[in-house]
Amino acid sequence: RESGREKSNSSSSSSATNSTHHQRAEHRTTSEQLAHVSSTRKPHPPPPGCKFHVFLSHKQANGQDQVKCISLELTRWGLSVWYDMEQDHLTTTAMEEGVRMSAVVVLFLSAGVLERRFVQFEISHAIELHKPVLLVHEEDCRHGQFQF
Repeated sequence: RESGREKSNSSSSSSATNSTHHQRAEHRTTSEQLAHVSSTRKPHPPPPGCKFHVFLSHKQANGQDQVKCISLELTRWGLSVWYDMEQDHLTTTAMEEGVRMSAVVVLFLSAGVLERRFVQFEISHAIELHKPVLLVHEEDCRHGQFQF
């Protein structure tokens, strides 16, 4: 039988271990945090009527590099992504179809993104089609930080 002091020490040790694990997890990149997911596990296909899991909308001038990284990471995890810089024919018709054929639209928020005609077009079309729109924003002022 453990004494009260031994139980307390045991509990403190367990709590300290959990705290240390939590602190390490906070400092890992998203890729590192997701590394435990098996790369052999295939994601579900896009929903019926969709060709892509994700449509990426962004302002090229200050979001292209970040969105390229997002596209590569999503693709690495087995998701199908519509990304404008990977399209053979980049027209408003192609953008419209990309939104229509995607399960969700991700809008990368960077400085001036909401002033861009093509971004407005893509998001308006997503709203018309009742597509979920997820927001991802840039926090680093060196890379076009978005101001809320």
